[in-house]
Amino acid sequence: MKSLGVISAVGLILCLSCSVKEDRMDCPCRLVLDLSANDTASIGSAVLLVNASEDFVYSDVVEAGEFDEECVVLVPRGKVDVLVYSCDDGYVSGKDGLVIPYGEDCPEVYMHFLSVEAAQEEVEVDVVLRKNYCNATICVATEDEFPYRLSLHGNVMGYGVDSRPAAGDFMYEFELDEDRTGMVSLPRQMDTSLKLEVCSGAEVLKVFALGEYIAAVGYDWASDDLEDITLTLDYSLTGITISVGEWDEEYHFDISI
Repeated sequence: MKSLGVISAVGLILCLSCSVKEDRMDCPCRLVLDLSANDTASIGSAVLLVNASEDFVYSDVVEAGEFDEECVVLVPRGKVDVLVYSCDDGYVSGKDGLVIPYGEDCPEVYMHFLSVEAAQEEVEVDVVLRKNYCNATICVATEDEFPYRLSLHGNVMGYGVDSRPAAGDFMYEFELDEDRTGMVSLPRQMDTSLKLEVCSGAEVLKVFALGEYIAAVGYDWASDDLEDITLTLDYSLTGITISVGEWDEEYHFDISI
């Protein structure tokens, strides 16, 4: 069993010596986190961020090989917030959550947030990290050279410490490979404001209301795990085709701009 509580040796001895005649609220609560349901093929490790009353802050890393073991944090009685995530280093902090720098796309992040009332001697909760990024593959249907730049603009710049989308400017410019294909990773969206710009030099030639087209095909930004999408632009830039996840069906939109 792996115990992850942060508490002084003296305090621990005092709490363990609490008798049934004493106020049990003075003793810590054993918060047991069950990570066994997570897919270790996709998630190599998880970071725990625990915040509670009396300025209690705790963090630790649990490797995928330890997901089947009991994970215990000794926390003060009362409301406890727990953020568990798997992501590249440098994107997440206990104060700001996950911040996507302007000009970069969303990292491959899995998250789970829970708020529990630690009123008993032990509270056990299941932790299942959810896929909080959408890989969008963008293709241009042409055999000729495509001399334009593509950039995505949105109003979600990451996630708060409660794992909810955080408002802010998002922009990512990408180049197409030799197959006229590019990829961008998107965070969860709060509305349909996501836009795709086609540029030549400093001039914006066309703007696609990408968020509206994605919503029109029934894509659910609130689903537990975000599905990946593929978008195909025709060379004349007057049409866009969208397919989602494993769906066989494609949706085509004729666009006049």
